[in-house]
Amino acid sequence: MYVLKKIEVLRDELVDLKREICGAEWELGRLLKQVRDDKLWRDFGCENWVDFIENEVGLSIRTTESRLRVVGFFDRFSEEISYWASTIGISKAQLLVDVFDSQRFDFWKKYIDGITVRELREFVGELKKERGDCDAK
Repeated sequence: MYVLKKIEVLRDELVDLKREICGAEWELGRLLKQVRDDKLWRDFGCENWVDFIENEVGLSIRTTESRLRVVGFFDRFSEEISYWASTIGISKAQLLVDVFDSQRFDFWKKYIDGITVRELREFVGELKKERGDCDAK
């Protein structure tokens, strides 16, 4: 019985930590967007945006631009949708950028719950093929 309780507590802690990480990734994207849009990287003493990202933040420019694309995409929608996207993780949100339709928000909320990134990638690939997208994988 003690071991089962310990496993339940551990599972709860892992889920909570994952949720915090997802939120932190999203907030990082929003802060980086502000720095980029307002050219605040200059205030950090950097000569350009790329130097700021690589030297001050320690991320690749490719990772950063991808994150900014996702955050910018979902922040155009309602606060509810934007918040939801921030809770599913940046990887899942990134996969949805090309197929997400706010009219089908209820579907996406239910569908995303409990599936892996791999499963979502396969599903999105199938959707793109059905739509005839050239970049469908």
